[in-house]
Amino acid sequence: MNKKILMFLLVIVSLFSLFGCGKATKEVNVSVREIAEKIKNEVESSPMVELKEEEVKEKYYVNPDIIEEFVVEIPLMNVKADELGIIKVKDEKNVDEVIEGIKKRAGDVQKTFETYLPDQYENAKNYTLKNNGKYILFIISEDSEKIESIFDGYFK
Repeated sequence: MNKKILMFLLVIVSLFSLFGCGKATKEVNVSVREIAEKIKNEVESSPMVELKEEEVKEKYYVNPDIIEEFVVEIPLMNVKADELGIIKVKDEKNVDEVIEGIKKRAGDVQKTFETYLPDQYENAKNYTLKNNGKYILFIISEDSEKIESIFDGYFK
């Protein structure tokens, strides 16, 4: 009898190890514009201007051909370092390429404020950059935790 129970348990453990017991992750398909609008509605910010495709290519060092959609906003006037970028790539294999371009952009913003406005330089140094699947979030903001929380809410 003990051998039968032991064999049964062994089979169950083997099945769990083969197939796993975690829940499958579903692919999220939400518009980056929807995410950006929710952020703008819930977080107060300085006046921003939205970049066009060529400007994203130039300032973010990203090939637009690999981007499915994006919303990138920078300050209207160069007295704040705040930026918001939400980018969805066409293929997850391109996430690292976009992240590298955004890191260069973060460095550019830091250089801009390094000797100009020390408080904004500190803000630029403490940027947030993360991704979830095909979605990439870049934030320079004093409210970065709140913005990050809103972004994360779409992937739960």
